[in-house]
Amino acid sequence: MNGELQQLLAAGALRDIDCHFAGFVGAMAGPGDHRNLLLLAALACNAPSLGDVCVDLQAIAGEAWPPPADDAREGGARYEAQVTLPSLEVLLETLRSGEAGKCVTETGDPARPLVLSEGRFLYMYRFWKEETCSASALVAMAAAGATAAVSETLIKKYLDAPAGQGGDAQRAAAKAALENRIAIVSGGPGTGKTYTVARIIKLLMETDPRGRDLRIKLAAPTGKAAARLNESIRNAGDLDLGGFEASTIHRLLGGLPGIPSCRHNKANPVDADVVIIDESSMMDLTMVTRLLDALAKDTRLILLGDRYQLPSVSLGKVFSDICESDRLSGRCVQLTHSRRFLPSGKIAQLGDVVNSGDADAAIGMLKECREPPVVWLDRGGALETCGNIPVDDFRQAVFEGYLDFLNAVEYGDVFRALGGFRVLCAVNSGPRGVTEVNRLVEEVLSLRNARPGSVPAGLAKGRALRPAAGHYDHRVIMITSNDHAMGLYNGDIGVILPSEKEADRLVAVFEQEDGGAPGQGATGYREVPVGMLPEHKTAFAMTIHKSQGSEFERLVIILPDRDSPVLTRELLYTAITRVKQAERIDLWGPEAVIRAGVVRSTHRLSRLKDIISCAQGGTGLSSC
Repeated sequence: MNGELQQLLAAGALRDIDCHFAGFVGAMAGPGDHRNLLLLAALACNAPSLGDVCVDLQAIAGEAWPPPADDAREGGARYEAQVTLPSLEVLLETLRSGEAGKCVTETGDPARPLVLSEGRFLYMYRFWKEETCSASALVAMAAAGATAAVSETLIKKYLDAPAGQGGDAQRAAAKAALENRIAIVSGGPGTGKTYTVARIIKLLMETDPRGRDLRIKLAAPTGKAAARLNESIRNAGDLDLGGFEASTIHRLLGGLPGIPSCRHNKANPVDADVVIIDESSMMDLTMVTRLLDALAKDTRLILLGDRYQLPSVSLGKVFSDICESDRLSGRCVQLTHSRRFLPSGKIAQLGDVVNSGDADAAIGMLKECREPPVVWLDRGGALETCGNIPVDDFRQAVFEGYLDFLNAVEYGDVFRALGGFRVLCAVNSGPRGVTEVNRLVEEVLSLRNARPGSVPAGLAKGRALRPAAGHYDHRVIMITSNDHAMGLYNGDIGVILPSEKEADRLVAVFEQEDGGAPGQGATGYREVPVGMLPEHKTAFAMTIHKSQGSEFERLVIILPDRDSPVLTRELLYTAITRVKQAERIDLWGPEAVIRAGVVRSTHRLSRLKDIISCAQGGTGLSSC
């Protein structure tokens, strides 16, 4: 490893794996001074950790790296170590030199770990392959041609809302799904995405000769999102859609414990005529690649999501790229009429102005919001006094939000109450980050330092929280790593409770997406011994990123007291739209911080949209 890489590693700008990959590339290139090649290899390896699929050489040439305030990293860290990159001409000469030819390809040679595309974009081979193959599959699906036209009268039989209530858009979505091999339905909360797809399922069964024997699979990126999709389909009782059970995408593809590959792939496709994916904005590039690879050549694909939400916490921004691609525009329908938030409602209006990037309009609205459904507390600083006592506004909001949860004993009551309230934070660290806020919530719910008369009316005797170093009754937890053997995955929410079978034994209880199993507690819930839990953390408060796919009746949203690059309009929009109904949002954040967040848009370097659009007619893509 050369000195520059060591300095960047020591400063935290690069990871160990970035430097090891650079060393591997240097060894392939052979003896010699490969300073620029090693640095570019490290940057290409580092890019996916920031959500970028590749490195734009034109953008970084001649510039200092990392930038003084790295916009891609939470907190905008300022690194002590920096390097200044040479000109684009020198960078390209480096990558095209004879030595680099052993490890850099411009034609997609799988024997070389780096790909230079269009003389500007540098990829690790794996991610170039995923992006190219995903684009190729999407273009092929779009080019498959339309099926026989479906009667608009039949569509209107199940989707009969007037045009002014979003009916035209819902019918257009149904027509796109019924007449094409791929359809994309985007819409904000309450616009009827799952309502529409339930009726699409009914129409598919009525128009296809196989009828109810049509093999339709439903899935979502997380167990929580799959459970919500199940609930939506079950609520369409008038359609008689019994028998459908949504799963996670991982389960749909036959994910195998401990290895990255899946049981279903091109050689062994998913056994389905139609695959429907909800919360598609949460899918990263790798997940989408595996999904597309596992579809048979005649399987239909319907993607549901919200193009304005945060992209996946991992790689790329696949759903928004698909929605924005000219090549797929005829198969993408945007639903805009919300039945959850009235157009005249404060929450709907706030979401719209945040989406528009109009900071003046957003602040103007918030200045009028001093009572429900939106309450703005224009303040920064810590959420506790100098005596480490949570401030009154925070204490009251947490008491009110978690009161029913503390009083609940039965599993069903506990999870219903927990689904009604949550504290969301924009960042993990700092005085207003998830770690500190969770500590303060425990402080509040344990009644420590509570002043006389401040205990909420209605709290049952003995129901205050009793935090301990380990597990304790009514501790909310979030799984932070995948454990295929246990069937628990990153983002799953559980609660530590006395076992229904042994009241003196604490267990971790999780909602079952597919019903309870014998010996696993009450139907719909699963008990897991606390000693068998994978990595997890307390989750009375969670990040806005982790809240995707969830809905609550009331939210407390806590922003940092100073600007951070992690604050974007997509983050704020996602937080605002986690409310089930027009109930209540308490937004804590200084005006300057909110202004900066509304103006800033999430940046991800992804070329999927461009590759799809340039591939009209199916040319320009490698064989996948």
